[in-house]
Amino acid sequence: GVDSAQGDNDFAPLRNIFNEWLVRDTSKKIKAVKRSKGMSGKPITSKPVYGYLMDEDENFIIDEEAAPVVKQIYNLCLAGNGPTKIARMLTEQQIPTPGTLEYRRTGSTRRYHPGYECKWATNTVVHILENREYTGCLVNFKTEKLSYKVKHSVENPEEKQAIFENHHEPIIDTQTWERVQELRKQRKRPNRYDEVGLFSGILFCADCGSVMYQQRYQTDKRKQDCYICGNYKKRTHDCTAHFIRTDLLTAGVLS
Repeated sequence: GVDSAQGDNDFAPLRNIFNEWLVRDTSKKIKAVKRSKGMSGKPITSKPVYGYLMDEDENFIIDEEAAPVVKQIYNLCLAGNGPTKIARMLTEQQIPTPGTLEYRRTGSTRRYHPGYECKWATNTVVHILENREYTGCLVNFKTEKLSYKVKHSVENPEEKQAIFENHHEPIIDTQTWERVQELRKQRKRPNRYDEVGLFSGILFCADCGSVMYQQRYQTDKRKQDCYICGNYKKRTHDCTAHFIRTDLLTAGVLS
């Protein structure tokens, strides 16, 4: 008799190749449609940045509940407060986080953490302070996926983004936004070895959101640089001893 199971097994490699081609082709088509829409000046996201809502015609309109919080964050930064301190102040004021606000309105649990409804993370504040869309421009292609095989996206440099001025009503004026960017650059100052770490100001703990600080361990044989969680470094007991060696981090980014 004919072994149909064996026949199916013989065709399995061909089926896998066809399925792989189908996924890749579909991914390319979706990417092309998204690119065309993004280059035409229309938003390619269904969820605008915190501080705005989107109407049925895909227009960004100011969110009267969240926009004042955005302004407060910028004002606190101009007053000399860093993102970690700002996050702590918002938490103390019991202001709902962007994820909490989204959950209360839509039921989405994407960024909602029960029990931490008003616990602001440092990186949330950083993203708000660095987002150019608060000046009224639309920024498409802020991130991209390097392959259809991975879900993770990487940040795009400005030259690969599509920026459309005067797209919506601003929450922050351009001059204020630029002052904040300059102020944040200055805050990334050298460590006690008179060096500015390669990842200073851009590396955050995945668990607590605290900025990670460069630390150097010196032994008789060699010196070892690493980044450790800021909350752990300050011994606040808010987090545990997360650290990553600088050489491994650099190798991972460059690979």
